[in-house]
Amino acid sequence: KLELDENIKKHYQVFDDVLNSSNTKSKIKAIPLMEPDLSGEELFVREKEWMAMYNGKDPAVKGGRPYRLAIFPTDQLQLYVEKGREHTLQDYYNPLGFFDEVYAFNPKEPVSYFKWGINVTKSATNNISTHIRNLKIDVVRAYGAACNTAVLARVKDVPIVCSIHDTANIPLSVRKVDHLISVSQAVNYQLITKKVPPNRIFSFTNRIDLKIFRPITLTAEQKSEFEQKYPGGKYRILHIGRKTQQKGGMNLLKALPILGPDYTLFMIGGGNEAPYKSLAKSLGVEQRVYLIQSILNTDVPYWVANTDVHCTPSLWEGFGIVFIEALACEAVVVSSNIAPINEFIVDGKNGILVNDFTNATALASAIKRGTTDQELRNTIKSNARVSASPFSKFRVDRWETEIYRMILNRKRNL
Repeated sequence: KLELDENIKKHYQVFDDVLNSSNTKSKIKAIPLMEPDLSGEELFVREKEWMAMYNGKDPAVKGGRPYRLAIFPTDQLQLYVEKGREHTLQDYYNPLGFFDEVYAFNPKEPVSYFKWGINVTKSATNNISTHIRNLKIDVVRAYGAACNTAVLARVKDVPIVCSIHDTANIPLSVRKVDHLISVSQAVNYQLITKKVPPNRIFSFTNRIDLKIFRPITLTAEQKSEFEQKYPGGKYRILHIGRKTQQKGGMNLLKALPILGPDYTLFMIGGGNEAPYKSLAKSLGVEQRVYLIQSILNTDVPYWVANTDVHCTPSLWEGFGIVFIEALACEAVVVSSNIAPINEFIVDGKNGILVNDFTNATALASAIKRGTTDQELRNTIKSNARVSASPFSKFRVDRWETEIYRMILNRKRNL
Protein backbone atom coordinates (compact mmCIF):
# COMPACT_ATOMS: atom_id res chain seq x y z
CA LYS A 1 0.00 0.00 0.00
CA LEU A 2 1.22 3.48 -0.85
CA GLU A 3 1.42 5.94 2.01
CA LEU A 4 1.78 9.72 2.06
CA ASP A 5 5.40 10.07 3.13
CA GLU A 6 7.34 13.32 3.15
CA ASN A 7 8.47 12.91 -0.45
CA ILE A 8 4.90 12.54 -1.68
CA LYS A 9 3.83 15.60 0.31
CA LYS A 10 6.47 17.58 -1.60
CA HIS A 11 4.87 16.43 -4.86
CA TYR A 12 1.50 17.68 -3.62
CA GLN A 13 3.05 21.07 -2.83
CA VAL A 14 4.58 21.29 -6.32
CA PHE A 15 1.18 20.45 -7.77
CA ASP A 16 -0.49 23.25 -5.79
CA ASP A 17 2.22 25.77 -6.65
CA VAL A 18 1.88 25.03 -10.35
CA LEU A 19 -1.92 25.24 -10.34
CA ASN A 20 -1.78 28.57 -8.53
CA SER A 21 0.92 30.00 -10.78
CA SER A 22 -0.09 32.72 -13.23
CA ASN A 23 2.69 31.70 -15.60
CA THR A 24 1.22 29.10 -17.96
CA LYS A 25 4.62 28.15 -19.39
CA SER A 26 5.86 27.23 -15.94
CA LYS A 27 2.81 25.02 -15.55
CA ILE A 28 3.62 23.11 -18.71
CA LYS A 29 7.31 22.76 -17.83
CA ALA A 30 6.37 21.39 -14.40
CA ILE A 31 4.53 18.40 -15.87
CA PRO A 32 7.19 15.85 -14.83
CA LEU A 33 7.04 17.08 -11.24
CA MET A 34 3.30 16.69 -11.04
CA GLU A 35 3.09 13.02 -11.90
CA PRO A 36 4.14 10.86 -8.97
CA ASP A 37 2.72 7.35 -9.06
CA LEU A 38 0.00 7.91 -6.50
CA SER A 39 -3.57 6.92 -5.91
CA GLY A 40 -6.30 8.61 -3.91
CA GLU A 41 -9.33 10.80 -4.36
CA GLU A 42 -7.45 14.02 -3.59
CA LEU A 43 -4.92 13.59 -6.38
CA PHE A 44 -7.68 12.51 -8.76
CA VAL A 45 -9.51 15.81 -8.20
CA ARG A 46 -6.32 17.82 -8.59
CA GLU A 47 -5.38 15.99 -11.77
CA LYS A 48 -8.76 16.81 -13.29
CA GLU A 49 -8.32 20.48 -12.40
CA TRP A 50 -4.93 20.47 -14.09
CA MET A 51 -6.31 18.69 -17.16
CA ALA A 52 -8.99 21.39 -17.52
CA MET A 53 -6.26 24.03 -17.65
CA TYR A 54 -4.05 22.03 -20.01
CA ASN A 55 -6.80 21.19 -22.50
CA GLY A 56 -7.54 24.68 -23.65
CA LYS A 57 -9.56 26.21 -20.86
CA ASP A 58 -6.58 28.54 -20.37
CA PRO A 59 -6.30 30.68 -23.57
CA ALA A 60 -2.54 31.14 -23.03
CA VAL A 61 -1.96 27.44 -23.71
CA LYS A 62 -3.48 27.02 -27.16
CA GLY A 63 -5.61 29.95 -28.09
CA GLY A 64 -8.61 28.58 -26.24
CA ARG A 65 -9.45 25.98 -28.91
CA PRO A 66 -10.75 22.79 -27.31
CA TYR A 67 -9.04 19.45 -27.81
CA ARG A 68 -11.20 17.10 -29.89
CA LEU A 69 -11.02 13.31 -30.09
CA ALA A 70 -12.59 11.08 -32.73
CA ILE A 71 -13.21 7.49 -31.66
CA PHE A 72 -13.94 4.47 -33.83
CA PRO A 73 -15.55 1.80 -31.58
CA THR A 74 -15.84 -1.79 -32.77
CA ASP A 75 -19.59 -1.91 -32.06
CA GLN A 76 -22.57 0.38 -31.65
CA LEU A 77 -22.30 2.00 -28.21
CA GLN A 78 -25.80 0.79 -27.33
CA LEU A 79 -24.47 -2.79 -27.34
CA TYR A 80 -22.22 -1.92 -24.39
CA VAL A 81 -25.29 -0.68 -22.56
CA GLU A 82 -26.98 -4.04 -23.18
CA LYS A 83 -23.91 -5.77 -21.74
CA GLY A 84 -24.32 -3.77 -18.54
CA ARG A 85 -21.30 -1.53 -19.18
CA GLU A 86 -23.03 1.83 -19.62
CA HIS A 87 -21.41 3.14 -16.43
CA THR A 88 -17.96 2.79 -18.06
CA LEU A 89 -18.54 4.54 -21.39
CA GLN A 90 -17.81 8.18 -20.63
CA ASP A 91 -14.57 7.65 -18.72
CA TYR A 92 -13.44 4.77 -20.94
CA TYR A 93 -13.50 6.89 -24.08
CA ASN A 94 -12.40 10.12 -22.41
CA PRO A 95 -10.32 9.38 -19.30
CA LEU A 96 -10.17 12.22 -16.78
CA GLY A 97 -12.13 14.34 -19.25
CA PHE A 98 -8.84 14.89 -21.08
CA PHE A 99 -10.60 15.93 -24.30
CA ASP A 100 -13.14 18.73 -24.39
CA GLU A 101 -15.16 17.13 -27.17
CA VAL A 102 -15.46 13.49 -28.26
CA TYR A 103 -17.01 12.29 -31.52
CA ALA A 104 -17.80 8.64 -32.26
CA PHE A 105 -17.82 7.47 -35.87
CA ASN A 106 -19.29 4.09 -36.69
CA PRO A 107 -21.12 3.29 -39.95
CA LYS A 108 -23.20 0.78 -37.96
CA GLU A 109 -24.85 3.51 -35.87
CA PRO A 110 -28.49 3.95 -37.03
CA VAL A 111 -28.84 7.60 -35.92
CA SER A 112 -26.78 10.49 -34.57
CA TYR A 113 -27.18 11.46 -30.90
CA PHE A 114 -25.33 12.86 -27.87
CA LYS A 115 -24.88 10.77 -24.72
CA TRP A 116 -22.12 9.86 -22.21
CA GLY A 117 -20.29 13.03 -23.23
CA ILE A 118 -19.94 11.62 -26.76
CA ASN A 119 -21.29 13.00 -30.03
CA VAL A 120 -22.28 9.75 -31.75
CA THR A 121 -22.28 10.51 -35.47
CA LYS A 122 -24.01 8.45 -38.12
CA SER A 123 -21.79 8.66 -41.17
CA ALA A 124 -20.87 6.57 -44.17
CA THR A 125 -17.21 5.55 -44.26
CA ASN A 126 -16.45 7.77 -47.26
CA ASN A 127 -17.73 10.86 -45.40
CA ILE A 128 -15.83 10.43 -42.13
CA SER A 129 -12.62 12.12 -43.28
CA THR A 130 -14.65 15.24 -44.13
CA HIS A 131 -16.07 15.29 -40.59
CA ILE A 132 -12.60 14.88 -39.09
CA ARG A 133 -11.27 17.75 -41.16
CA ASN A 134 -14.21 20.09 -40.53
CA LEU A 135 -14.29 19.39 -36.79
CA LYS A 136 -10.54 19.98 -36.50
CA ILE A 137 -10.03 16.68 -34.71
CA ASP A 138 -6.71 16.45 -32.84
CA VAL A 139 -6.44 12.66 -32.41
CA VAL A 140 -8.21 9.64 -33.89
CA ARG A 141 -8.58 6.61 -31.62
CA ALA A 142 -9.71 3.29 -33.10
CA TYR A 143 -10.41 -0.02 -31.41
CA GLY A 144 -9.66 -3.45 -32.89
CA ALA A 145 -11.12 -4.06 -36.34
CA ALA A 146 -12.31 -0.44 -36.51
CA CYS A 147 -8.66 0.39 -37.21
CA ASN A 148 -9.47 -0.39 -40.86
CA THR A 149 -12.12 2.33 -41.01
CA ALA A 150 -9.84 4.84 -39.28
CA VAL A 151 -7.09 4.23 -41.82
CA LEU A 152 -9.53 4.64 -44.71
CA ALA A 153 -10.65 7.96 -43.20
CA ARG A 154 -7.13 9.23 -42.56
CA VAL A 155 -6.61 13.00 -42.58
CA LYS A 156 -3.15 14.49 -42.94
CA ASP A 157 -1.47 15.56 -39.68
CA VAL A 158 -4.14 13.89 -37.50
CA PRO A 159 -2.46 10.99 -35.67
CA ILE A 160 -4.26 7.64 -35.59
CA VAL A 161 -4.00 5.60 -32.40
CA CYS A 162 -5.31 2.04 -32.52
CA SER A 163 -5.98 -0.19 -29.50
CA ILE A 164 -5.50 -3.93 -29.91
CA HIS A 165 -7.16 -6.10 -27.28
CA ASP A 166 -6.91 -9.56 -28.81
CA THR A 167 -4.15 -11.80 -30.11
CA ALA A 168 -6.41 -13.14 -32.88
CA ASN A 169 -7.73 -11.35 -35.97
CA ILE A 170 -5.39 -8.37 -35.76
CA PRO A 171 -6.13 -6.18 -38.81
CA LEU A 172 -3.30 -5.67 -41.29
CA SER A 173 -4.04 -1.95 -41.17
CA VAL A 174 -2.10 -1.78 -37.88
CA ARG A 175 1.00 -1.27 -40.04
CA LYS A 176 -0.46 2.01 -41.31
CA VAL A 177 -1.37 3.73 -38.04
CA ASP A 178 0.85 6.16 -36.14
CA HIS A 179 0.62 4.58 -32.69
CA LEU A 180 -0.63 1.30 -31.27
CA ILE A 181 -1.85 0.64 -27.76
CA SER A 182 -1.33 -2.98 -26.71
CA VAL A 183 -3.01 -4.39 -23.61
CA SER A 184 -0.54 -7.23 -22.93
CA GLN A 185 2.85 -8.69 -23.78
CA ALA A 186 1.03 -11.41 -25.73
CA VAL A 187 -0.51 -8.74 -27.98
CA ASN A 188 2.87 -6.96 -28.25
CA TYR A 189 4.40 -10.15 -29.61
CA GLN A 190 1.66 -10.56 -32.22
CA LEU A 191 2.04 -6.95 -33.36
CA ILE A 192 5.79 -7.32 -33.77
CA THR A 193 5.31 -10.53 -35.80
CA LYS A 194 3.13 -8.43 -38.12
CA LYS A 195 6.13 -6.17 -38.69
CA VAL A 196 4.88 -3.25 -36.61
CA PRO A 197 7.90 -1.18 -35.49
CA PRO A 198 8.25 -1.54 -31.69
CA ASN A 199 8.67 2.23 -31.28
CA ARG A 200 5.05 2.69 -32.39
CA ILE A 201 3.68 0.46 -29.63
CA PHE A 202 2.57 1.76 -26.24
CA SER A 203 2.30 -1.03 -23.66
CA PHE A 204 -0.96 -0.57 -21.82
CA THR A 205 -3.63 -2.52 -19.94
CA ASN A 206 -7.36 -2.65 -19.34
CA ARG A 207 -8.98 -1.12 -16.29
CA ILE A 208 -11.63 -1.90 -13.69
CA ASP A 209 -13.39 0.20 -11.08
CA LEU A 210 -12.33 -1.21 -7.72
CA LYS A 211 -15.31 0.48 -6.10
CA ILE A 212 -17.63 -1.73 -8.16
CA PHE A 213 -15.55 -4.90 -8.32
CA ARG A 214 -14.98 -5.79 -4.70
CA PRO A 215 -15.73 -8.67 -2.33
CA ILE A 216 -19.20 -8.54 -0.85
CA THR A 217 -20.83 -10.36 2.05
CA LEU A 218 -24.20 -11.86 1.20
CA THR A 219 -27.13 -11.55 3.54
CA ALA A 220 -29.01 -14.67 4.59
CA GLU A 221 -31.88 -13.50 2.39
CA GLN A 222 -29.61 -13.14 -0.66
CA LYS A 223 -28.18 -16.62 -0.14
CA SER A 224 -31.62 -18.13 0.21
CA GLU A 225 -32.92 -16.33 -2.86
CA PHE A 226 -30.01 -17.60 -4.96
CA GLU A 227 -30.37 -21.19 -3.73
CA GLN A 228 -34.09 -21.21 -4.48
CA LYS A 229 -33.57 -19.84 -7.97
CA TYR A 230 -30.57 -22.05 -8.77
CA PRO A 231 -30.76 -25.30 -6.77
CA GLY A 232 -27.69 -27.46 -7.08
CA GLY A 233 -24.83 -29.25 -5.39
CA LYS A 234 -22.38 -28.32 -2.67
CA TYR A 235 -19.90 -26.51 -4.96
CA ARG A 236 -20.64 -23.92 -7.64
CA ILE A 237 -18.44 -23.12 -10.65
CA LEU A 238 -18.75 -19.73 -12.39
CA HIS A 239 -17.81 -19.42 -16.08
CA ILE A 240 -18.03 -15.94 -17.64
CA GLY A 241 -17.39 -15.64 -21.36
CA ARG A 242 -19.04 -15.79 -24.74
CA LYS A 243 -20.29 -19.19 -25.86
CA THR A 244 -17.50 -19.67 -28.35
CA GLN A 245 -14.62 -22.10 -28.74
CA GLN A 246 -12.18 -19.46 -27.46
CA LYS A 247 -13.64 -19.43 -23.94
CA GLY A 248 -13.23 -23.18 -23.36
CA GLY A 249 -16.79 -23.79 -22.20
CA MET A 250 -17.06 -27.20 -23.87
CA ASN A 251 -13.92 -28.43 -22.12
CA LEU A 252 -15.31 -27.21 -18.81
CA LEU A 253 -18.59 -29.05 -19.41
CA LYS A 254 -16.64 -32.28 -19.96
CA ALA A 255 -15.04 -31.84 -16.52
CA LEU A 256 -18.41 -31.78 -14.76
CA PRO A 257 -19.16 -35.55 -14.80
CA ILE A 258 -15.62 -36.18 -13.54
CA LEU A 259 -16.20 -33.81 -10.60
CA GLY A 260 -19.42 -35.57 -9.66
CA PRO A 261 -22.87 -34.60 -8.39
CA ASP A 262 -21.62 -32.11 -5.78
CA TYR A 263 -20.71 -29.62 -8.53
CA THR A 264 -22.99 -27.18 -10.39
CA LEU A 265 -21.88 -25.03 -13.33
CA PHE A 266 -23.09 -21.51 -14.22
CA MET A 267 -22.17 -20.40 -17.74
CA ILE A 268 -22.76 -16.68 -18.30
CA GLY A 269 -22.26 -15.18 -21.74
CA GLY A 270 -23.95 -14.60 -25.07
CA GLY A 271 -23.96 -17.01 -27.98
CA ASN A 272 -25.60 -20.13 -29.33
CA GLU A 273 -26.61 -22.35 -26.41
CA ALA A 274 -27.69 -25.36 -28.50
CA PRO A 275 -24.26 -27.12 -28.66
CA TYR A 276 -23.81 -26.67 -24.90
CA LYS A 277 -27.27 -28.05 -24.11
CA SER A 278 -26.63 -31.00 -26.41
CA LEU A 279 -23.26 -31.81 -24.82
CA ALA A 280 -24.60 -31.42 -21.29
CA LYS A 281 -27.43 -33.82 -22.09
CA SER A 282 -25.07 -36.38 -23.64
CA LEU A 283 -22.87 -36.20 -20.53
CA GLY A 284 -25.86 -36.58 -18.22
CA VAL A 285 -25.21 -33.28 -16.43
CA GLU A 286 -27.95 -31.07 -17.90
CA GLN A 287 -29.60 -30.76 -14.45
CA ARG A 288 -26.39 -29.28 -13.06
CA VAL A 289 -25.75 -26.66 -15.76
CA TYR A 290 -27.30 -23.19 -15.93
CA LEU A 291 -26.89 -21.34 -19.22
CA ILE A 292 -27.35 -17.59 -18.78
CA GLN A 293 -27.07 -15.20 -21.71
CA SER A 294 -26.07 -12.07 -19.82
CA ILE A 295 -25.91 -10.27 -16.49
CA LEU A 296 -25.19 -6.66 -15.62
CA ASN A 297 -21.46 -6.11 -15.41
CA THR A 298 -22.02 -4.52 -12.00
CA ASP A 299 -23.57 -7.79 -10.76
CA VAL A 300 -20.30 -9.74 -11.10
CA PRO A 301 -19.46 -9.33 -7.36
CA TYR A 302 -22.83 -10.89 -6.46
CA TRP A 303 -22.14 -13.91 -8.69
CA VAL A 304 -18.60 -14.33 -7.37
CA ALA A 305 -19.95 -14.26 -3.80
CA ASN A 306 -22.49 -16.96 -4.64
CA THR A 307 -20.00 -19.34 -6.27
CA ASP A 308 -16.85 -21.17 -5.17
CA VAL A 309 -14.51 -20.90 -8.15
CA HIS A 310 -14.32 -18.78 -11.27
CA CYS A 311 -13.22 -20.94 -14.21
CA THR A 312 -12.94 -19.73 -17.80
CA PRO A 313 -10.27 -21.97 -19.41
CA SER A 314 -9.66 -19.82 -22.48
CA LEU A 315 -7.78 -21.18 -25.48
CA TRP A 316 -6.41 -17.70 -26.17
CA GLU A 317 -6.86 -14.17 -24.85
CA GLY A 318 -5.70 -10.68 -25.71
CA PHE A 319 -6.10 -9.59 -22.11
CA GLY A 320 -9.02 -11.14 -20.21
CA ILE A 321 -10.73 -8.41 -18.22
CA VAL A 322 -13.10 -10.96 -16.62
CA PHE A 323 -10.16 -12.42 -14.70
CA ILE A 324 -9.16 -9.03 -13.27
CA GLU A 325 -12.77 -8.35 -12.26
CA ALA A 326 -12.89 -11.74 -10.54
CA LEU A 327 -9.58 -11.16 -8.73
CA ALA A 328 -10.84 -7.80 -7.46
CA CYS A 329 -13.86 -9.62 -6.00
CA GLU A 330 -11.51 -12.12 -4.27
CA ALA A 331 -12.60 -15.04 -6.42
CA VAL A 332 -10.62 -18.27 -6.57
CA VAL A 333 -9.71 -18.13 -10.26
CA VAL A 334 -8.93 -21.33 -12.19
CA SER A 335 -7.77 -20.77 -15.76
CA SER A 336 -5.38 -21.67 -18.55
CA ASN A 337 -1.63 -21.30 -18.17
CA ILE A 338 -1.26 -19.10 -21.23
CA ALA A 339 -0.20 -15.53 -21.93
CA PRO A 340 -1.51 -13.04 -21.01
CA ILE A 341 -3.39 -14.77 -18.16
CA ASN A 342 -0.11 -15.91 -16.63
CA GLU A 343 1.13 -12.32 -16.80
CA PHE A 344 -1.10 -11.41 -13.85
CA ILE A 345 -1.97 -14.76 -12.23
CA VAL A 346 0.71 -16.77 -10.44
CA ASP A 347 -0.20 -20.41 -9.88
CA GLY A 348 -0.80 -21.16 -6.22
CA LYS A 349 -0.49 -17.52 -5.18
CA ASN A 350 -3.48 -15.61 -6.55
CA GLY A 351 -5.07 -18.32 -8.69
CA ILE A 352 -4.71 -21.79 -10.17
CA LEU A 353 -3.28 -22.22 -13.67
CA VAL A 354 -3.80 -25.40 -15.69
CA ASN A 355 -1.16 -26.47 -18.20
CA ASP A 356 -3.29 -29.08 -19.99
CA PHE A 357 -6.37 -26.85 -20.02
CA THR A 358 -8.16 -28.69 -22.84
CA ASN A 359 -8.01 -31.91 -20.81
CA ALA A 360 -11.21 -32.40 -18.80
CA THR A 361 -9.46 -34.48 -16.13
CA ALA A 362 -6.80 -31.80 -15.57
CA LEU A 363 -9.49 -29.11 -15.33
CA ALA A 364 -11.53 -31.19 -12.88
CA SER A 365 -8.46 -31.73 -10.69
CA ALA A 366 -7.69 -28.00 -10.57
CA ILE A 367 -11.31 -27.10 -9.80
CA LYS A 368 -11.44 -29.68 -7.02
CA ARG A 369 -8.31 -28.19 -5.45
CA GLY A 370 -9.83 -24.75 -5.74
CA THR A 371 -13.00 -25.79 -3.94
CA THR A 372 -11.74 -28.19 -1.28
CA ASP A 373 -8.19 -27.14 -0.32
CA GLN A 374 -9.02 -24.51 2.29
CA GLU A 375 -5.43 -23.44 2.89
CA LEU A 376 -4.94 -22.85 -0.84
CA ARG A 377 -8.25 -20.99 -1.04
CA ASN A 378 -7.24 -18.71 1.83
CA THR A 379 -3.90 -17.92 0.16
CA ILE A 380 -5.48 -17.15 -3.20
CA LYS A 381 -8.25 -14.99 -1.77
CA SER A 382 -5.83 -13.01 0.39
CA ASN A 383 -3.68 -12.16 -2.66
CA ALA A 384 -6.40 -11.78 -5.27
CA ARG A 385 -7.56 -8.21 -4.74
CA VAL A 386 -4.04 -6.86 -4.26
CA SER A 387 -3.05 -8.32 -7.63
CA ALA A 388 -5.95 -6.48 -9.28
CA SER A 389 -4.87 -3.07 -7.95
CA PRO A 390 -2.46 -2.25 -10.85
CA PHE A 391 -5.51 -2.38 -13.13
CA SER A 392 -7.54 0.13 -11.13
CA LYS A 393 -9.43 2.68 -13.16
CA PHE A 394 -7.71 5.52 -11.35
CA ARG A 395 -4.21 4.38 -12.29
CA VAL A 396 -5.01 3.38 -15.86
CA ASP A 397 -6.97 6.57 -16.61
CA ARG A 398 -3.94 8.65 -15.64
CA TRP A 399 -1.67 6.36 -17.64
CA GLU A 400 -3.84 6.81 -20.75
CA THR A 401 -3.85 10.59 -20.47
CA GLU A 402 -0.04 10.45 -20.40
CA ILE A 403 -0.12 8.59 -23.72
CA TYR A 404 -2.42 11.21 -25.25
CA ARG A 405 -0.21 13.96 -23.89
CA MET A 406 2.90 12.44 -25.47
CA ILE A 407 1.13 12.02 -28.82
CA LEU A 408 -0.09 15.62 -28.82
CA ASN A 409 3.35 16.90 -27.84
CA ARG A 410 4.89 14.99 -30.74
CA LYS A 411 2.27 16.46 -33.06
CA ARG A 412 3.08 20.00 -31.93
CA ASN A 413 6.81 19.44 -32.35
CA LEU A 414 6.59 18.13 -35.94
